[in-house]
Amino acid sequence: MKQKSKKWIDQISTFISTTKGLKLSWDNENTVSIFQNVDGKHLTFKYTDIEEVLQRKDSKSESFIQINFFGDKKIILTDRFIGFKPFKIQNLDMTKLPKVVTTPDLLNFIEIIEDSMYEIDVTASEIRDIRKYFESVLLGAEKVGFDLVCERVWIERLFHNHPALVSQVS
Repeated sequence: MKQKSKKWIDQISTFISTTKGLKLSWDNENTVSIFQNVDGKHLTFKYTDIEEVLQRKDSKSESFIQINFFGDKKIILTDRFIGFKPFKIQNLDMTKLPKVVTTPDLLNFIEIIEDSMYEIDVTASEIRDIRKYFESVLLGAEKVGFDLVCERVWIERLFHNHPALVSQVS
C-alpha cells in the first residue's frame, strides 16, 4: 500500500472509531468497507481509489471527514451517516434537496409516496416530483457505490401495485 493511502486509511479508521453509527473493515486485497448502522448499508472501495481525505467541521462545529475519490466521486462520513451529493435530474428543483443526502432519505421519500396514496389533495405533478427526488437520491447513492437494488424494486412495486398512484402519475 502506498504511504499516502496508508495515511488516509489511518485517518478514516481513527475517525470511524469515534463514531456512533459507522464501522470499518478491510481485507488483504487493499479493499475497505464502511458500514452504516442505521440501515445496514455499506460502501466498499479500494484504497487506491482515494484521491484525498479532508478533516472538516460543519456549522455546529461537529467533525466529519470528506473522502474524495478519483473520478469526481466524493462522500462524507459523519458520526452516524455516509453522506453524498444527490444526482442532478433535469427539470427538478435541486434547491429543494440538501447538498448532502444519505440513504435513510430514501425511506423518507417512500413513506411520503405511500402516504400520498391516501391523500385526495395530492396532484400528479407532486407525486412525479417526489419520485424524481427519490431518483435523485438513489442515483447519487449508486454513483458513490451503494447497492440499492431493493429500494429500486420497492419503489417500482409500489407504483406497479397501486393503480391510484400510476393513474395520477400517467
